Amino acid sequence: GINAEYGGSSHVENNESEPCCVHVEKSITPNKVKAVSPHSVYGRCSQCAVRDRISLCLKCGKQFCSSHSPPHSSLNNHSLSFQLTSRVVRCAKCDRELPPLSHSLLTKVIHIIEDIIKKQKHDNTPH
Repeated sequence: GINAEYGGSSHVENNESEPCCVHVEKSITPNKVKAVSPHSVYGRCSQCAVRDRISLCLKCGKQFCSSHSPPHSSLNNHSLSFQLTSRVVRCAKCDRELPPLSHSLLTKVIHIIEDIIKKQKHDNTPH
């Protein structure tokens, strides 16, 4: 089963129904995500410039389309990404979606991203 990695004393936040995965703490760098400028091309793959189904890597802040996200994740060991359109956090290693409130770090980084998206929408309105 998938519980192989739950060995040891890994701390799980008190949300028994949907525990967060063991990769959260190693796979999120809020400052890198915060550094993503709303003026940069938000929502475009950093490797092929596609604008469809973009995920933001929660470790390095780079953005990838659905075909470039998996290789980036496995090559760099960056497990978690936030899908900009569906607003979903996925762990590539566990191959599942993570509930946004299952870990305080997850909640924090989602707020940062929502702020960037708000700023970008605000900046893109014609003057």
